[in-house]
Amino acid sequence: MINDVPVVVSSFGTQLVSSSGGTSGFRAPSIGRSGGLAGVACGGLALVPLRCLLTLTQGRRVQRRRRRGRILFANPAVRNGTNHSPNARFDPGREALPPNFTSEVTVASWNILCPELCNPENFRHTNHKDLENETRFARVLEQLEQKIEQNAILCLQELSLVWCGRLHAFFHQRQYTFVTANYGIPKHDYMGVAVAFPSQVFLLEEAKIQKVADVLETIPHSEDQKDEAFNLSRGRRNQMISLRLRHRGFDKEFVVCTYHMPCAYEHMKVMVIHASICAKCAFEFAGDLPLVLAGDFNFRPGSAPYELLTTGKLKEDHEHRPVDVEGWSLWQECQLRSAYAEKHPQGEPPFTNYAWNKDEEPFVGTLDYIFVSKQTEVVSVERLPSSVTQGGHLPTEKEPSDHLLISATVLPFGTMDEPLSQPLWSQQPKGIMPVSPSASLRRPKQREDSFQGRQFGRSFSRSFTRRTDVEVDSG
Repeated sequence: MINDVPVVVSSFGTQLVSSSGGTSGFRAPSIGRSGGLAGVACGGLALVPLRCLLTLTQGRRVQRRRRRGRILFANPAVRNGTNHSPNARFDPGREALPPNFTSEVTVASWNILCPELCNPENFRHTNHKDLENETRFARVLEQLEQKIEQNAILCLQELSLVWCGRLHAFFHQRQYTFVTANYGIPKHDYMGVAVAFPSQVFLLEEAKIQKVADVLETIPHSEDQKDEAFNLSRGRRNQMISLRLRHRGFDKEFVVCTYHMPCAYEHMKVMVIHASICAKCAFEFAGDLPLVLAGDFNFRPGSAPYELLTTGKLKEDHEHRPVDVEGWSLWQECQLRSAYAEKHPQGEPPFTNYAWNKDEEPFVGTLDYIFVSKQTEVVSVERLPSSVTQGGHLPTEKEPSDHLLISATVLPFGTMDEPLSQPLWSQQPKGIMPVSPSASLRRPKQREDSFQGRQFGRSFSRSFTRRTDVEVDSG
């Protein structure tokens, strides 16, 4: 005894046993391999009451449990849900504050440029440093990270296999569900499309991946010149991803679809056919639910397929209207609305694609859209460049793809003021560790003009740029 404190003496050192049952050091007394009294004797413990040993052992266990609890919840990043590490955990018993739900949903669409297509041979007029795939991949992750901070649903196009696996890990570490469909040719590394959404916000009720051209399989093949558009359309392997999501905070469902339209601008009738069957497949999957259809559609505003999707009709005498054949007719019941046409100051942006390939003339035009059905209210869109400058073709140091990322905030099921009193946190997907929702569901406050800016080369003045730089977590 030293000052009425029992002393534990062993051949490996001395420990002071506190009155609470713990020890003053980190080194526990040795208890032999046998784990019994013989082990205690072999460890060299001298004349220590058994009660002290039991108190010591139990106290150490309680102390370790308490220490783990303090480490887990003392970290503000973990407690507030801003830490996207897969080890971040949420204990509802320790943190019972209800999350701040919002019925607003941010949907972003981006053609990230297939690495097999991004090479000095195709982009001869672009700085070769901006074409290096590892450099581009890090910049892609940086922009995706910004959208993840907003709990955005991400629709991606030109996703190659070489990046697909790495993005699976990236999204999994951030509690995102990642659904992919790769269908391209081997030369283009089977590039395809994908949708990623935050698992802690949305529950996946149903998913469908389909080759939209299969709708045309019922049409008999014909050598007739007027049926050439159908024969070309039937041979396209492009696939569409359709997801039926349930908002955990409101117990309401809506549908998100993404599609990469065939690049057949020289055969506009093929584009019209694919626009028709793409919209039909999306609406059939959605039924009466709100629908968001986003992607790279490869047609410009005012073109025949754009007119078909936004008005639900195409004149009989339109030069790009395909003829009706046995077993198929043009579907004209879509009537989608473009988010940017409604909320962007200039309507549809001047361009979403600015590429200078080989020795061709630079292409500048809008090809990417976020379409919504009539039930969905568009709140705001992310502002895009209003002009292009000399030497501003993509990719650049700021933009890793030849397409710009587009983003819209929508209310899929209209204005809803109150979330559920008991959100669907108990319905976590299998294999996903529940995470703290308390702050991760809070969206950043927007400016009064409801636009979020972005940087783009030298096309903007500094006052126009509003995007906040964030550090990249490579996961």
